[in-house]
Amino acid sequence: MIISLDNFKEILKELNPKKFLSIDTETTGLKWFNNDRLFSLVISDETEDYYFNFNKDPDYEGNLPPSNFILPREWLKELQLKLSDKNCTWFIHNAKFDMGIISREGLIILGEIHCTEAVARLLDGRHPAYTLDDCVRRMFRHLRQKGPSKIDEVKKLVSKKKLYKEVHLEGKNQAKKELHYHKVPFDMMATYACMDGRLCYLLGTYQLKVLENRISKGLDGFKQSYDQEKKITKVCFEMEKEGIDLDIDYTNESLSHYRSNMKDAEQRFYDIAGTHIVDSAKGYKEVFQRLSIVPGLTAKGNPSYAADVLEKVKHPIGKVITDYREARKLMSSYYSTFLYLVSKEGKIHCSIKQNGASKTQRMSIVDPALQTVPKEHDPNDPWNVRRCFVPPEDYCFFAPDYDQMEYRMMLDQAEEIPVIKKILGGLDVHTATAEQMKASSRDAAKTINFLLLYGGGPPRLAEALGISVKEAESLYHQYFYNLSNVQRWRRKIMAFAQFKGYIKNPMGTISLVHPKGEYKAPNYAIQGGCAQAMKKAMAKIADNMKGMKSKMVLQIHDELLFAMHRSELDYCPEIVEVMESVYKYKYLPLTVGPKFSWRSWGDTKEGYPTLEAA
Repeated sequence: MIISLDNFKEILKELNPKKFLSIDTETTGLKWFNNDRLFSLVISDETEDYYFNFNKDPDYEGNLPPSNFILPREWLKELQLKLSDKNCTWFIHNAKFDMGIISREGLIILGEIHCTEAVARLLDGRHPAYTLDDCVRRMFRHLRQKGPSKIDEVKKLVSKKKLYKEVHLEGKNQAKKELHYHKVPFDMMATYACMDGRLCYLLGTYQLKVLENRISKGLDGFKQSYDQEKKITKVCFEMEKEGIDLDIDYTNESLSHYRSNMKDAEQRFYDIAGTHIVDSAKGYKEVFQRLSIVPGLTAKGNPSYAADVLEKVKHPIGKVITDYREARKLMSSYYSTFLYLVSKEGKIHCSIKQNGASKTQRMSIVDPALQTVPKEHDPNDPWNVRRCFVPPEDYCFFAPDYDQMEYRMMLDQAEEIPVIKKILGGLDVHTATAEQMKASSRDAAKTINFLLLYGGGPPRLAEALGISVKEAESLYHQYFYNLSNVQRWRRKIMAFAQFKGYIKNPMGTISLVHPKGEYKAPNYAIQGGCAQAMKKAMAKIADNMKGMKSKMVLQIHDELLFAMHRSELDYCPEIVEVMESVYKYKYLPLTVGPKFSWRSWGDTKEGYPTLEAA
C-alpha cells in the first residue's frame, strides 16, 4: 500500500498497537553519515506493506511521483511515536544502516531491534553470504516452499540506465559505483521496497520460530546469544554513529608518500623488465620466463607470485613486486579509502559486522576494513596507518587489550595446570608452552598454539617454521606429550561436534559445525567464547557509560578503543575491571593490558592515561 497525503494519519494509528514490524529504508546512497539521505521507507506488519514516499525529485526520465504520494519531509517526525514503543520488536536487515539513515532525520528506535542479518549468522554461520535475498532463499528452501524472491528489475534498470556515479580511488583498479535508486520510476521503486519489507518481516518471524524450536530442545545457548545480539546491535550503532576522528593532513601525506613509493616501484620494474608492471600471474609469468627467473611454486607445483613465495626469489624483481604491492595496498585499502569515507565533520564511521566471522560470531570492521590494519608497527617508521586516527580536543585514546586471550582461554578450558602455573608465575603463554615442551623455541610454541586453534597440522607447521614435515610431526608429538590435557580437550570437543553437530563455547553460546568439519570445533569453541566475552564486556561497559562524555568508538580483535574525556580518566580502571570479569575462569583468568595516547591510535603506550601525560 502506498501511503498518501490522505491516509497517512490513519495508517499511523493502525500501526500503533502492532508488536512486530519490519522497516526498510531506500536512500540516495550508502554514506548516511554524510550527504546521503532517506527518500522513502516501508513498514510491514503481518498482512500489509506500507510505502512512505518522501522523494519529490524526478526519475531518470524526468517524471515526478504523483503529487498525492509525495509526503512532506517533516512528516517523518510523526513516525517517532511508534518508534518510541519499547514493546515493539523491529525486524531490520543490516539494521545499523537503517538506524543510521533515520537518525539523520532525528528518529531513534527505542523498541527491540532484531537484525535479521546478524540473527541469520547467529542461527547458522556456515553459509558464505547473508544478504536478504540469500537468507530468504534458504528460509523457503528449509520450509520446502517456493516463496517469492526479491525483484531484481530495479537493479537491472540501475545498471542498464547507468543510474550511478563512478568514483575512482587511488590504488584500486575498479571504480566504486554510487547507486542512484532515487532516480528509479516511482511505481517500480514502491513495488521493490514493499517486497523488501515483506521478505524482511517473513524472515524475522521465521527466525523467532527457529529460536523457539531450538530452545524447546534444550539449546538455551541460542537464547543467550540472541538476547546479547539485540543489545550489541544498539551498542555497535552508537559506536558507528560516534565515529572516530581522522587526521586528514596526515592521511594525505601518507597517501602522497606511498604514491611516490608505488611510482618508484613501477619505474624499477620497467628498468629491469623493459615493460610496465601488470600485477597478475600472466604478466609476471612472461617477465620471469624472459629474464630466466625461476618462480616459486604452489603446493601443486604451479608458478606462484604470492608474497611469501616472492621473498624466496633470488632476483631483485621479487622485492620490486613486493614494494609495489605494499604501496598499492596501503593506498587503496586505507589512505584513499579513508579520504573517500570521511564525513563533513572529519570522522570515519565504520560499519561493524557484529557477527562478521559467522562461524565464531566475532566482529569485523568494514568500510573501511580496519580489522586488517597491522597491530604491530616499527616505531621508527613515520608512516603508520593507525596514526591517521586521533582523539578529539580534550580527549585521549584509551585502548585496553586482552592479553593472549584465545590461548589463555584454551589452556583454562583444557585445565593444563603445569603451563597455567608458569603463566601465573609471570611467563607469557607461548614462553610457558615452550618451557613445558622442554626442547622448543618460543616461536615454535607460538606457531603450534596458533595452528591448534585454526585446525592446522604438521604440513602447515612445517611451512610456517621452514622445517621438514618430519620435523614438524616430531614437534607436534612433543607438544601433545607434554601438554596432554590440551590434546584430551581437543579430542573431546571434536567428538562432541561430530556427534551433536554443534559446539557450546565457554561462554555458553552455540555454533553449528559442518559435517566432517569437526577438526574446526576447537577453533569455534575458543574464538566463539572470546567473541562472546568481548560482546558481554561491551554491553556492560556501554550501559555503565550512559550519560558520560567519554565514548567507546572501536572494537578490533581483542582490543577496545575509547575516546576518554580529560575529566573522566578515573573510569579507565573500571573498564579494565569489567573486561576481566566477564569470563568465569577455572584456573587462568583473562587479563587486560591498558594502553593510552593523547596523540593518535598509532602512538599508544602502556599504562593508564593521566593529565600529566597529556
